Amino acid sequence: MRRLRLPELGPLFSRDLEKKQLMTEEFAKVGDLQLCYETIGQSGNPAVLLMTGLGAQLIHWPTAFCHALAERGFYVIRYDHRDAGRSTVLDHLPVPSRYRLLRKDGPGAPYLLSDLANDAAGLLDVLDIGSAHVVGMSLGGIVGQTLAVRHPSRVRSLVSIAANTGAAKDHPKLPVLLAMVRHPPQDRHRFVRQAVIASKIFGSDLTSDEARRFAEALFDRGVHPEGILRQLGAIFAAGDRTRQVANIAAPTVVIHGTNDRILPASGGQATAAAIPGAELHLVPGMGHALLRQHWDQFITWIVAKAQQVQAR
Repeated sequence: MRRLRLPELGPLFSRDLEKKQLMTEEFAKVGDLQLCYETIGQSGNPAVLLMTGLGAQLIHWPTAFCHALAERGFYVIRYDHRDAGRSTVLDHLPVPSRYRLLRKDGPGAPYLLSDLANDAAGLLDVLDIGSAHVVGMSLGGIVGQTLAVRHPSRVRSLVSIAANTGAAKDHPKLPVLLAMVRHPPQDRHRFVRQAVIASKIFGSDLTSDEARRFAEALFDRGVHPEGILRQLGAIFAAGDRTRQVANIAAPTVVIHGTNDRILPASGGQATAAAIPGAELHLVPGMGHALLRQHWDQFITWIVAKAQQVQAR
């Protein structure tokens, strides 16, 4: 496994769009994949691995949020999943049919959640990190749970945000699924216009101008509609994971917004109920987005759980 240094991309906008952040990204060779990632902070500090959501990119974790974690004494890693952003796009693999995805029909997925979890473990291997504090949102939370089940020694603590256990009652509703499986525009202008609208549906606190510039950055890094369908297939192929999630031994914090229109808050409640000793925080008014007003509280919860583990 090798680390390949990439040149700086230039200014890309994250949710802290008041400042332009130069992103220094790298590639890690994990099996047959190249995973694009970025690190922030001192490598000797305890690692925090940030996992993004369905079709999301590493820049969905706000740069200022990452720096705030680094300033609290952590080595922060954010990365693109396979089939997202600048990581390997698996176009040679079949694409689950939209009909089957709308039926939440799992068989036929070209890869599984366990593969996504193995990717994360492989990235830690490349970085020579034995274990990390894992923070995942949406699909990232689901993959984080899977990593904690399949590779328990790699997860020091787990923070699962806006995720679920795969129980049928906590799946996205049909209108949400229809939006997920719809092909986004391939034209940059139309993609950006649609993304600005979608940001409001997800409950983002970006202004229209901020959302436009962020969408431009996403488009320029790489948007892969069929990759989203393959990732969604992996979620549905896993079915109800409640029994597996119950085996998580890592100290866990579960965070969910009460106004989440993508994955209902019942999914967060089910996750916390399944994991022994899990700490649950329902955030009033929060949707399926990481809002600036919640950053300080989220960082407090992440750091407190990490410090609790490190004090043992």
